[in-house]
Amino acid sequence: MREGHKSIWFMFQINGSHTLAENIADNGGVREALLAYRNYRRRHGEEPILPGFQDFTHDQLFFLGFANVSDKLSLRTELFFQD
Repeated sequence: MREGHKSIWFMFQINGSHTLAENIADNGGVREALLAYRNYRRRHGEEPILPGFQDFTHDQLFFLGFANVSDKLSLRTELFFQD
């Protein structure tokens, strides 16, 4: 949690059974995006790895990008619910 912000998780109790369909859809979307990215690489060849990321596979970099976007969405939610 970022200093000066309330986390949404402390403000609301979330019932996982109510969000199950959304969670499944989110995971399905990430899976399809990964398959599309792999297909792109197969058709167009491997992309060059950025300096400093040579120890990561292309799939690992895909998920790092996904995590980065997810974190930014989480920050927007926290900012929306801040005091």
